[in-house]
Amino acid sequence: MLHIVVGAGRRGVASVAVIVVAVACVQAMATPQFVELGPTPSGTGSFATAMSADGGVVIGHAEVRNSRGVAVWRPWRWSATEGYELLDSVPESQWLQPLPQFPMPEDLLHFTSHVSRDGSTIAGAIIDNSAFFAGGFVWDRAAGTRVLDTPMSTSGEGFVAVRDMNDDGSVIVAQRGESELIRWTRQTGVQTVASPFGTRLPSVLQIDQAGGIIAAAQGGASGPATRWTPGGGEESLGAAFFPGLMSGDGSVIAGTTNLPNTLGVPSNVMVWHASGGLTTISPLGGHTHIGTNLMDASGRVLFGTSFSISEFGPIADPVTFIWTPESGATDFQHLLSSQGLQLPAGSRLYSVTGISDDLTSISGSAYYPALDVYRSFVISNFVIPAPASAACVVVMGIVAARRRRLGA
Repeated sequence: MLHIVVGAGRRGVASVAVIVVAVACVQAMATPQFVELGPTPSGTGSFATAMSADGGVVIGHAEVRNSRGVAVWRPWRWSATEGYELLDSVPESQWLQPLPQFPMPEDLLHFTSHVSRDGSTIAGAIIDNSAFFAGGFVWDRAAGTRVLDTPMSTSGEGFVAVRDMNDDGSVIVAQRGESELIRWTRQTGVQTVASPFGTRLPSVLQIDQAGGIIAAAQGGASGPATRWTPGGGEESLGAAFFPGLMSGDGSVIAGTTNLPNTLGVPSNVMVWHASGGLTTISPLGGHTHIGTNLMDASGRVLFGTSFSISEFGPIADPVTFIWTPESGATDFQHLLSSQGLQLPAGSRLYSVTGISDDLTSISGSAYYPALDVYRSFVISNFVIPAPASAACVVVMGIVAARRRRLGA
């Protein structure tokens, strides 16, 4: 228990200020807590993919064996109150099978990608084992897992990629194939919507509660990336890159200058701020490539991976980094260690894919090389690095000095 005695007058006011900052510093220096999510049903792999706004819900997908002994990926949901739950596949009655070779629903691979801010709704992609056919799915407690959309195509048009979901999951905007945007609602199902870029599709976008697009971005290697907003139309972002992440209001956009598998051409991450132009993040530790995984809703924090590749695949160990405008890019596992958290023995950080709005809870996946498995986790009590930490050093020095005087 903390007992505080405050003096009177000006010294009392000063003491209150010091105490308030000191308490905040003590809270900020609390050791992060690591919780593994599971169990992994088949012991082969589990990947966390997103987190709700309050950090209370994490979603992902895990490899399991179905009733026919086929290895498939199933969606799962974890909450601080309900624990870990493996979710069902889409029901056979909803899975459209225009060709005999299409798989049975229980053989489908379910890959989660989005959770609503309130944690009530999950969405992602469904494909078969040969990647021959793909669609989308959505889950909520009332209706369970169901088909979002199943394009009737056997070509590259047969995929659905969720782009954004509103706060309660009642509206989803997704890309269908290479030429269409669709909007799904619980009331109306799937409808085609116009792209804000005309014949080009956005690579990232944000929607409001009603499902209207409030910001979108697209780009590539051949010309400047662009952003679209309802009030400003299309504007250049000042550099050629592939936008992949966007803040909740569309004011911050991040992406890579080259696709992750581009050999012989080093890549950088570009971060565009509506109020401050472009920032370049280079690979860490002599790596040749860098990619982005996650941006928080405010656009202040970015997570990604720094790595090197050859024609035979990745070389050297990849590094998960955290970036903020104030502190730049930092090895995230080293940062956790500096805050007193060591990952489980025999594991290393693989990815960070979810962060709460208050920036204190994080979800992701760790890799266990000796077991060759991936397992999901939640980290709580995390502290984002910031220059404000210098105030803690000063305040704790004042507190220590006072203790020495009192003890003299």
